[in-house]
Amino acid sequence: MLNFLRARARARARARARARARARARARARARARARARARARARARARARARARARARARARARARARARARARARARAISKV
Repeated sequence: MLNFLRARARARARARARARARARARARARARARARARARARARARARARARARARARARARARARARARARARARARAISKV
């Protein structure tokens, strides 16, 4: 009788340990998934920032080119009017 009770207690302890291990594994998997999601979000944000910076640089280059063209046209007009 006694060793039957002891065996049942041991079985219950083993089941509890297994449940705890499963819970820990699930928690770890959830943490890993959350970390992966965060990394993906960070990468997406970085890509978006890079795209925005590139667009801004392109706009600035275009504005500079336009200003240069305007300056050149003004210089040409001045040269023509001087002649």
